[in-house]
Amino acid sequence: MRSTRLLACALFCLFLAGGMAHAQGVGASGNISGTVTDPSGAAIPHVAITALETDRGIRYSSTSDDAGRYQFVGLPPAAYDVTAQV
Repeated sequence: MRSTRLLACALFCLFLAGGMAHAQGVGASGNISGTVTDPSGAAIPHVAITALETDRGIRYSSTSDDAGRYQFVGLPPAAYDVTAQV
């Protein structure tokens, strides 16, 4: 009787853990990051960066930091055209 209850509890916990793992949305978003540099390789700070989702025409904007780095976080899976404007 006790082992049946223990087995039922273990199965219930596995069922809950499986639901939580699925709810994390693995593959539901992604990131784009990079560094803006000039031809000599020096970083260019404070550049306007645009990521255009090419299929739907949705634009996401960012600005490079003091080291020229930029990042887009949590983007939906799609093809993007990334441009920089000094």
